[in-house]
Formats: sequence, C-alpha cells, structure tokens
Amino acid sequence: MITYPNTIKFNVDKLLAIYSLREQERKVYNDFGALAKTDTERYIESGAWKKFRGLYREADRPLKIEYIRLKGNIQKAKYSIQDWQTIMDTPPDEKIFEDMYGNRQQLKVLSTKATFDGLEALKRINLSSLSSPLIDPYQDWTGYVETDAGGKLTVAANQIDFTDMVRNSNCDVTKDFTAGHFTTWSHDFQFIVTEWAFYTTIHMVSNSANARFATDPIYCAYVYQTGGNRIRIMVDDGAVDTLDTYTGSTSTNYYNDFIKDADSLDMGIYSDAAKTNQLDLLTVAIGVSTLRYLGNAGSYDATSGTSENSGSIYNLDINEAVGWANIAKYMGVAAAGISKCNSIAVASVAKLKGVAV
Repeated sequence: MITYPNTIKFNVDKLLAIYSLREQERKVYNDFGALAKTDTERYIESGAWKKFRGLYREADRPLKIEYIRLKGNIQKAKYSIQDWQTIMDTPPDEKIFEDMYGNRQQLKVLSTKATFDGLEALKRINLSSLSSPLIDPYQDWTGYVETDAGGKLTVAANQIDFTDMVRNSNCDVTKDFTAGHFTTWSHDFQFIVTEWAFYTTIHMVSNSANARFATDPIYCAYVYQTGGNRIRIMVDDGAVDTLDTYTGSTSTNYYNDFIKDADSLDMGIYSDAAKTNQLDLLTVAIGVSTLRYLGNAGSYDATSGTSENSGSIYNLDINEAVGWANIAKYMGVAAAGISKCNSIAVASVAKLKGVAV
C-alpha cells in the first residue's frame, strides 16, 4: 500500500514521491544484484536471481500503476496532446522535471514522508532461499521472415546486424505467432548501437506483418538520435503515442527485459547479461490488448532519409515454455550435446516453466 501524509496533496508532489520510491526500489534491486554477482553458481545459475527479478516486478506494480495514473492526470490538466508529445520526446530537463514532478530538491523529503510496504518487503527477501531452474532457449531468427530490400541486414540464429540503415529502408525480421498470441509477455534481448540516427526498431510486437510507425498499432523499443542518443519504448495506436526515453551511449551493450502486463509496458535496461545492475526502468500506459507478430531490426519506412543507424541485436528469449525435445540449440550449443543446464542434469528435467518436457 502507498501512503501519502496530509502534507502531500498535489499530483506533482505525489508523482515526485512515487518517482523517489521507484528509484529506491532500483537501488534495492542493484544491491541484490551486486550480491548475486559474488556467487554466480549459487544465485544466478540456480535461478534464484531470475526469481528475485520476478518478485521485484510484482513489488513495483502498485507504484507503476500510480505513476501512470498521476502522469495521466497531470497531462490532462496542464498539456495539449502536441505539447505532451514534445515533452515525452526527450528525457526531462530541469524545467520539465519541475513541471512534471515538482521541486527536485524535495526528492528526499517527500520520499521519507510517503511510504510503500512493497519496498520494505523487497528489502527483506532472502536471495539464498529462492530457486527457479529454467531453460530459456533463444529464438532462432533464421526461421523468421526477413525483409531487406536494401541489403541492410545480416541475420544469424541469435544475432541480427543492421548496417547503415536509413529511415526509408524497407527492413525487418518478423514472425507470425498467430492471432491473439501475445496478450501479456516478458521478452529478453540484448543490443548495441555503433552509429545513431533516425529510427531503428530493436524489438516490436504488433498486429501487422512489417508494421511501421504511425500507421499500425505497435508496442516497441527503438533507437534514434535527437539531442542525444535515445533509447525509447512506445505504445502507438496509429494516432497517439505514449513514450518513455533513456539516454544511451555508442558501442555499449544494453541488456533488456520488455514486459507487458495488465497495467503497462515496461522495459528494464541493464548493464550486464545477468541483469544485476539496472540503469533505468521505462514505463508507459498500454493500448491494444492482443497482438500476433514479433519484429526486430525494423526501419521507420519514411519517404526519405540519409542519416544511418548501425548496430546488432542478440539473444531474443520470449520466455515461453518449450519441451527439450523441441530445442535444437541452447545458447548457441546443440541441445544434444548438453548434459546439464543450470547445474541440473538434462535427464532430470521433468518440466520447463511448468510444462512437461
């Protein structure tokens, strides 16, 4: 339960308190992540860390619901749709921060006055008591449909390279999972950008094959460059966008979870493969509830463009149960040659994600 004292009355002050509480959650997450890295076999390979990450998302849910509600109220009270889109286009500078969240100097004051029992429960978790040995095979992109009229993509099983992609490139790598397949999801992937420009979709869930910005309902993560190197998540209903943005760096590997639940679309951005150090957590309100296509390395499909994006996307895991007999490769290694996974003998694995192997 989130509790505000009587001294916190206005939406901007409440939003500032929520912002602060979520930052405190992120610190707790990273503190546990630092512990997990001290003994990877005990905490990471055992599945304990993955279990903790799930508990963290559960703990954050009331905060993010309140975060979305308050931002919506502030938007309706203070901004036109056009002004709001401009504000959401870049991470908040000092003026935007104070318009949205209130006085930054009040962060610590308001956070000590507002309380959230989920944060305290998160601090009390015993990482050693958790375990969740799961096998999560990566998607094989060579089984997807590649559209690449300009020769901008190089597609391998667990890696897509995009080279000198411009806005009017007609590119993507997609798969039809059938109508209504995606309602909620938790997808993991890694990417690096070596050259920033306008726009390249890193990951997309949609209802159209070869979906494009501004014309199709989509949930996506994409990169672009306007006043800095931007990583953004977006829910686009074809007319109105909801956005959240992080400032990235050139030639830096980013590890991500891209999660839609009943309340929002979220993307955690991490600095390491085990996702023990969270750099930011992006959150936006949701739109269309059921979708069917996955897409990666998509172009904007504008009528013109000269600036170029380059980089790579790796290791897409959509976290859906797969029987071991149906796995050809796990982390790039032939499944037939693997005797253990997460320190457990393959012969002893009866279920994957609750489904019989």
